[in-house]
Amino acid sequence: MSLRRTGVPENTQTSVNPNQHDFSLSLFEAPPLPVSLVRQISCWWQERRLERDPQAETDLPVVDMQPWFRNLPEQMRAMLSTPKAVPVRYRSRHPPVPDIWQDYLPNPYSWANSLLAHAAVLTALLLPFAMNSWIKPAPLPTKLFDYTKLTLTLP
Repeated sequence: MSLRRTGVPENTQTSVNPNQHDFSLSLFEAPPLPVSLVRQISCWWQERRLERDPQAETDLPVVDMQPWFRNLPEQMRAMLSTPKAVPVRYRSRHPPVPDIWQDYLPNPYSWANSLLAHAAVLTALLLPFAMNSWIKPAPLPTKLFDYTKLTLTLP
């Protein structure tokens, strides 16, 4: 993210009124790898050419800009303001798509297979409850323990 001057061509040197601030917030994305490599190679080539020719002219940085602390409130306002949304009209139409069920041939026995599968699941769920009433547990004896007195004697 950066603040960039708008309304002034980059190659021309003009004096700007210091009280007039004309900045806009611009979002930049990183360039793709091939583009970045080409840019780096071209910069490297220009630096080599400038080292060989000290009389070559280069672009000077902008010298008529104010220090960052002078326009800090304007920069904060620009950063916190919401940009106006550009109205977008979508005029897309979906391409003709064939019906996805055109190759589906119903199997006449599929309803029978479904019926058997549901009956098997229902039987597996209800079988333990039905078997509980069929099988009676063995009756418990009335006398579970035989209490006899033990006499302990020394050998």
